[in-house]
Amino acid sequence: MRLFFPEIDTNTRYLHSRFALMDKNINMGQAAFYNFFLEIIRYIESNWELLVRDIENGTIDESIKMSNEVRKKSFRKN
Repeated sequence: MRLFFPEIDTNTRYLHSRFALMDKNINMGQAAFYNFFLEIIRYIESNWELLVRDIENGTIDESIKMSNEVRKKSFRKN
């Protein structure tokens, strides 16, 4: 799937943050570089309202850059 190797202009910070926040049982975070982990935390701090709204509604805000394929397949509300 395109999530493992997204297009260059895909907002991967959104993808990483969203998947982490959607996992109710997450108990660990791992990154090759500490800086990357901090970027994700800062992204969540700055965009938490958007992330919460998208998770709650099962949507992806139009401002998030990603292909239509990823939009359609990634986040379906159950």
